[in-house]
Amino acid sequence: MIDILALEFDAHYTRLSTMFHFESERKLPVHVYPDYEAFRKMIGRDTEGTYDARDKTIKVYTPVNLENPNTRKAFTDQITHELVHAVIQQVNPKVGRTKWLDEGTAYYASNQFEAEFESKLLFGSAFLDFPDLEQFQRSDYFNKAGGAAYFYSGTLIDYIIDEYGIDALNEIIRKPNRMEKILNTSLEELYAEWKSRLQNPED
Repeated sequence: MIDILALEFDAHYTRLSTMFHFESERKLPVHVYPDYEAFRKMIGRDTEGTYDARDKTIKVYTPVNLENPNTRKAFTDQITHELVHAVIQQVNPKVGRTKWLDEGTAYYASNQFEAEFESKLLFGSAFLDFPDLEQFQRSDYFNKAGGAAYFYSGTLIDYIIDEYGIDALNEIIRKPNRMEKILNTSLEELYAEWKSRLQNPED
């Protein structure tokens, strides 16, 4: 299991470092816990992974047996997701205060949202739980909406990159409070344009 996670970590590190213009000054420690209950008790909440900014350490739960392809993908995606958090929060520790930006970037850059996006389109369940702008900006949206919050955050990051470019996203990560100036649009306009494209993907 450790070998599998290490290979996945190495496979994505260079890509993500390049994507976010980041060069680490030290090796990034990763703590892996095979006992979920012990991990949950140690973290203090229900989760399978986190980047702890206090000690700059990735901490993940991963079962020892990763022979099942779906299980393997889920937990290799998890460590990549946390690696994105580690990279962007070292670029700018304040990113974590803007939940949709932090989680959306991690969900997008770990390639987790692509499969879910295709699945929603395929099974006709796309975007039935679309959040309004106020709801989307609230930090408790993630606690209430669960996986949907990660998905919609990821699609917004995808929209920003597609419409404004990866350099714009990198600027936003470094200066989140200047996002409207960087994109030359208001948050309300950005939200309306993103929602329109997402709900009308063929346009």
